[in-house]
Amino acid sequence: MSAQEPESSPYRILYVSAAGQVGGAEKSLLDLLDGLDRSRFEPAVAFPAGGDLAEELARREIPLSLVSLSRFRRTWNPFQLAGYAFRWCRGASDVRQVIDFRKPDVVHANGDMAQVYVGKAGRARPAARVWHVRDTASPVWLRRRLAARADRIIAVSHSVEKALVSQGIPAEKIRVVLNGIDTKPFESVPPPPEGPATVGMVAHFYPWKGHRDFLHVAAEVVREMPETRFAIAGEDLLGEQPGYREELMRLRSELGLGDAVSFLGRVHDVPGIMASWQLVAVMSRSEPFGRCVVESMAAGRPVIAWNEGGPAEILAGSGAGKLVDGRERIAFARALIDLLRDATARRDMAERGRSVARARFHCSRTAAEVQALYRELLQ
Repeated sequence: MSAQEPESSPYRILYVSAAGQVGGAEKSLLDLLDGLDRSRFEPAVAFPAGGDLAEELARREIPLSLVSLSRFRRTWNPFQLAGYAFRWCRGASDVRQVIDFRKPDVVHANGDMAQVYVGKAGRARPAARVWHVRDTASPVWLRRRLAARADRIIAVSHSVEKALVSQGIPAEKIRVVLNGIDTKPFESVPPPPEGPATVGMVAHFYPWKGHRDFLHVAAEVVREMPETRFAIAGEDLLGEQPGYREELMRLRSELGLGDAVSFLGRVHDVPGIMASWQLVAVMSRSEPFGRCVVESMAAGRPVIAWNEGGPAEILAGSGAGKLVDGRERIAFARALIDLLRDATARRDMAERGRSVARARFHCSRTAAEVQALYRELLQ
């Protein structure tokens, strides 16, 4: 591959996303694009139709290509498997055509499912391949195949890096680049209002995000502090969890929570909704990073999370929240109650959280590290 001079001709980067809806992975991609040096790197994005990602890219004046990328669910049904194989081949063909058209210097797969298609598309031209690993859910055999088709692998946390290495993926291919956010919208969030406290949760409807645990913890807290309120912001973004919301609403009734817990649906203005919360609970199990942890810190809202995965990396030693060991709901509820009763500790955590979010997790830092990786590959 011949190196280009950035001053004369920007490197072309093609990002591939398997989702057209803007969830956490797509928000992180948009933050990366916002921090990209457009004089040195020329981005384009390929993704499936249907969703608000197209609008976000158009607003940023970033070229886009629509491709037929389906998401797959585990099944042993031979007819479904045959359909998946057909759609996989068709999607990979679409990606290959976009590569032929865009002629990128780097193809950057935003997540495991995107890498499934990029890997199948093959080496349509001498472009470097980057696989951005944002979760730990894929089976080991698939991870190894995806890694074999990547020149570099970006892990969003040291926890993800550790998981990849334990699965037999070469450590020399992996670079840890912590996710970043635009902290400015969150820094304008005012201090929490006086009166009964609200504990919030930001998580789309996937069972591993821990909504059931959140409801059980809420029931424990309300028994001791009946004035406390709880709110869940999120929805079944990709339509993969039919009936899950109804299950959670039934559990709310069974636990006698009634109006103590509100389901807010999808919230576009996260800083705005956090303005009415005193604390944020992160209940997900084996969370690879925890974007909402950083958002909460930037908004000056203390965070309580399980002592594992990405949230543990973010919060450990930060003074911006509490980590709970052992996945015990009672212990989590106790930590919440103690913090709800300690306004001084909450104020100290809020101040520290804003400072750490600005210093360690701004999207400009993420973009700089990813661009350094591009230059490493291209030179």
